[in-house]
Formats: sequence, structure tokens, C-alpha cells
Amino acid sequence: MTTHALILARGERTASPTGHQVQGFRMFADDLKNSLGFTFEMRHIATLDDIRAGLLSSAAKPGEFDVVMVMPNWSDPAEKLIEIFAEFASREQRPKLVMLDYYAPTSSPHFGVLPHVDLYIKRQTLRDTDLYQRDYAGGFIYSDFVQNSLGFDLGDWNFGSTPDPVHIH
Repeated sequence: MTTHALILARGERTASPTGHQVQGFRMFADDLKNSLGFTFEMRHIATLDDIRAGLLSSAAKPGEFDVVMVMPNWSDPAEKLIEIFAEFASREQRPKLVMLDYYAPTSSPHFGVLPHVDLYIKRQTLRDTDLYQRDYAGGFIYSDFVQNSLGFDLGDWNFGSTPDPVHIH
């Protein structure tokens, strides 16, 4: 069985966190193909409009791609990304949708996309997934620690989100 994927990512520059995450696909392309039957096309995206366009183009020719893997930027507005993913997920004819989350393991601003993706891949996860349900100052364990231990006032700043437990597994 073979799988052909479209990977929508922010680029492959070695000096960028997003680049570091997708380099493995290029580095191990032959192994992925020979061992797993996994091939891919990688497209650079710079904006949410690029993500939308990539998703739409992946569905334009049914059967061209089995899966679309999207690696948005950590700063992409969650509401907009949720809207784009929900719109794509509602299509009858589409490849599977995978979110590649390379952000900090303790949270993500984009957990809201969970109901709209076929698979959510986080490069690191907390062993105790119940920790994702806690309300941390700033949305992350570390920001909560800094506020509580060092007395920093984060005010209402929050960059995390709480996933619906139904979608955690």
C-alpha cells in the first residue's frame, strides 16, 4: 500500500523551527518510500490563504493525494485556522487532513482544530494527557510556573488552548 501526501509547511530553512521539523521528510524520503510506501510533495506556505489554497488544490483532483499534512505557524490565529480546517473537513471528496504541531509539548494555540482533522500529530506530548485540561496562567505550564514562582504578572495574556477531552487519545 502506498500513500502520497501533500505537505504544506513554512519552508525548510535550517535556521527555522518549522524548517527543522520538515527536514526529516527530505532526509529520509527514500527510506519512507521503500519501507512505508510513503511519498510526498512539499509546498511552501507563507499565509493562511496559502493553506486554504493548498487544501483546495489537494481536493481538486480526487485521488492525487491520500493525505494533506499542514504545519501552520504558531502565530497563525486559531480562529482562522479552525475555520479553514472546518471548511475543508466538510467536503465530501477530500484527502485525509493531518495537523503537524511542532510547538511546545505542554500546550498549543491550535487545539481547536481537533474536531476537524483526521489526525493531530504533536512532536512531543505530555505523558499525562490530563495535564492538557488544566488552566495554566498564560496557557502553558512554564508560563504558569514563572508567574507563580517569580511573581510575574501575566495579566490576561494567554497563548494556549484546552483540547476537548473527546479528541485526546
